[in-house]
Order: sequence, then C-alpha cells, then structure tokens
Amino acid sequence: MGKQKRLEHDRIQTECFQVIAGLATDIIFEYDILEDQILVMEKDHDLFKEPVTFDNFTFWAIDYIHAQDIFAFHNFVFDMKSGLDEIRAEFRWKVKDGQYKWFSMHGKTVIKKDGITKYVVGK
Repeated sequence: MGKQKRLEHDRIQTECFQVIAGLATDIIFEYDILEDQILVMEKDHDLFKEPVTFDNFTFWAIDYIHAQDIFAFHNFVFDMKSGLDEIRAEFRWKVKDGQYKWFSMHGKTVIKKDGITKYVVGK
C-alpha cells in the first residue's frame, strides 16, 4: 500500500472510531503504562472533575474511588501494568456531581512491535 493510500486509510479508520466512540454509552479509555497516564474520550469529560487526560493516574485516582472498592481498583491497575491480555474490574468512581457511579471496566493490552507492553485500551 502506497504512502498516500495508507494515510487515507488511517484517516478513515480514525473518523470511524470517533463516530463509534460517540455512539457508545461506555467510557472509552487508553492507559499508557509507561507514563501512568489515562486518556478518556472527550465525550465523557462531563462525568469527571479532572481533565480528559489524567497524569499520574494511579496516584491521584485513589481520591475518587469508593473506600470499599480500593482493593478492586488496585488489582485493576496492577493487572494493567502486568501486561495481562485482558483486564476486567468493577468499582465505584466519584463523578463531577460528587456521587459515586459504578464502572465496569474491560481492557485489552496492546503490545507494540518491539514487544514492549505500552497501552491498555478499553471501555
């Protein structure tokens, strides 16, 4: 595939993903394991007190997790960092209005061509 065709293909894939993400009722995220940064789709920004991109995610997120769900959250983060193929967890997160909302998270680990696990994407 030529460079122009590849760029057009990538552009169409990006547009399709954005449309599908906008239709989804789930929160869609990308977690950068090496940077400890999570990116939430902009459509979900209104749920959170913080910006759409959360730096130092595992450090400050504890303030938003329900006390009874801290263990589940720690396991979720550990599983994401360990490179498991699929990660699942349920926990309550304090949203913008101060109430706790249940989130059922399901992520898939993305391993780059060099074999380094770098991202987890999911909903």
